[in-house]
Amino acid sequence: MKRILLSLIILSFFASCKKSEQMPTVTTVPESVTDSLPNVVQDNQKDTLVNQNHSGDLVLNEVVTFVSKMEQQGLISDTVRLKKLHQYKYLNTDSIHYINNYPFYKIVLDDARINDGINDEGYAFMQKAKSIVDYFYYNKEKGNFISDGIIEQWEFKDNEQAKQALDIIRDNGNNIYFNTNPFACRIKNYVIIFHTRAMSFSYDQKNIFRQFTEDNKIKEADLYNGPYRM
Repeated sequence: MKRILLSLIILSFFASCKKSEQMPTVTTVPESVTDSLPNVVQDNQKDTLVNQNHSGDLVLNEVVTFVSKMEQQGLISDTVRLKKLHQYKYLNTDSIHYINNYPFYKIVLDDARINDGINDEGYAFMQKAKSIVDYFYYNKEKGNFISDGIIEQWEFKDNEQAKQALDIIRDNGNNIYFNTNPFACRIKNYVIIFHTRAMSFSYDQKNIFRQFTEDNKIKEADLYNGPYRM
């Protein structure tokens, strides 16, 4: 009887050893690495999901290229400062998309400045926009007197819709952007609006807008230089 028990113990010992040899090896990843991985994955997933909802690019290459040029001239992203000042309550991490390391914010019509003074017919048409994306900038060379502004891109279904949207901005510009001078232009099925918070900043923005239109050879028919002569 003792021999049988001894044999069973030996057999069970070898069986457990064999199972342990088949167990997969677990590799420990440092916390500093795992902490950074989820953010990268989430950002990539967001950009992929957003691009699936659009017929073209989330942000036009012409806009991203110009933002890079602005940075070289001292006009840099204003996102951090604006959040501290609580200028735009809709700015949050869910709406931000980094393109070439520049922060662009995807917004909805009711958060756009155009919603403030447009007539009902114009508002109904602008609802056709497939996307609205904002880029905030300021002049870091201005010291205490900080000149800032927004480049706002509207995507529409086709060129014809974009032309009609530009006409609506022409007809309502003075009401929408009260006491400032907005600028706008059309590139394909996109409308790009340059606007700011104060008329004094509009003078600076005029030169920025002119550079953008010259760089992209925008035709006069696709331009809006605002309601005021500057």
